[in-house]
Amino acid sequence: MGEVPAGERKQKAVISVVAMVLMIVFRIGEPAAETMDVIGMILAVAAVSVVLYRFPMTIYLPAIVFVVLAGAGSIYLMYSKLPGWDRFVHYFSGVVLGAIGYTAMGGLLRWRGLPEDQVIMLLSAFVFAGMCAGAWEIGEFSADQFFHMDVQHGNTDTMGDIVCGFLGGMTFCAARLVRIWKGHGKQSEEGI
Repeated sequence: MGEVPAGERKQKAVISVVAMVLMIVFRIGEPAAETMDVIGMILAVAAVSVVLYRFPMTIYLPAIVFVVLAGAGSIYLMYSKLPGWDRFVHYFSGVVLGAIGYTAMGGLLRWRGLPEDQVIMLLSAFVFAGMCAGAWEIGEFSADQFFHMDVQHGNTDTMGDIVCGFLGGMTFCAARLVRIWKGHGKQSEEGI
């Protein structure tokens, strides 16, 4: 990850500002949303923007969208307004985590001076997405056990969330495979 081109810097800035403005617009439309929660979401978007600034747009944009979707679930009560919102958020997180796993393995292979093996990179994407989905649910289970919270709503909810994360990772891998096949197996591309 080298210098970010000027055009991409502008695109990323616009994406981040739009996400932050959406938080404010949604707050106006949902009076039940706590102002401090909205401010927290705006800060979360800003933090993700800074942390992922040098990452390819194929990770940056989905990560910002994920933060907005997850925040909207809690702050704007989307989890209760739209059945399936939680599943969609977990699915989308699998897509984002697949992209991160794929990119990370590609970077590791390049760093070690090895060729970018698409099979290894795709397996890494899938395994990373699934591992993170499981780790997230372990975190929720721990919160329920140690802090007497109620973030898990039973085995069916937990397993459904893990399955959605895996499916998101599989979707990333399938989309990446299609792109590889259309590019006739190109090994190295800009971004993902």
